[in-house]
Amino acid sequence: MTPYLRSANVGYGTLDLSDVLEMNYDPAERKKFCLQYGDVVVSEGSASANAVGMPAMWRDELPGPVCTQMTLLRLRAREGICIPEFVFHWSMWAYESGAFLDVAGGTNIKHISAKRAKGMAVRLPPLTRQREIAVELDAMGSVLEAARAERARLREVRTGLLAGLLNRSIDIDVAELEN
Repeated sequence: MTPYLRSANVGYGTLDLSDVLEMNYDPAERKKFCLQYGDVVVSEGSASANAVGMPAMWRDELPGPVCTQMTLLRLRAREGICIPEFVFHWSMWAYESGAFLDVAGGTNIKHISAKRAKGMAVRLPPLTRQREIAVELDAMGSVLEAARAERARLREVRTGLLAGLLNRSIDIDVAELEN
């Protein structure tokens, strides 16, 4: 039995590994679908258009081998041509801009095929510039994540404050006297 990732494991730039399933892969299938550090997995299709093209990078979070199901596209950087971090950021751009959704076929359920994905244009700067771009975007991503975490924290504070005011566990007159 081999663990494998499926669309349900791929979130916005992250992997949810709390529910990884297993199945039998013969040696040829294992070789074909096995993940390597730095591979980018992209949700190929879903009933929700919001999930189509959602990418995440595999960083050997689980002991290998770990494979992918056919509902995921696996993008792998080619040594000397591109770096995994650039592939990940390009995939995030393709998701956020709707480029993946634009190439997806289907009426009710959108689906990116490997053939359609291979037809997408990718402009590759030199490797040095790819590294610079990845570092810049990683830094921006860290700032964005910190801002999102602070927003979530402030929402919790606001919710608690409103609940306290509504159920009168916070008394405004008492709070004014304490200041």
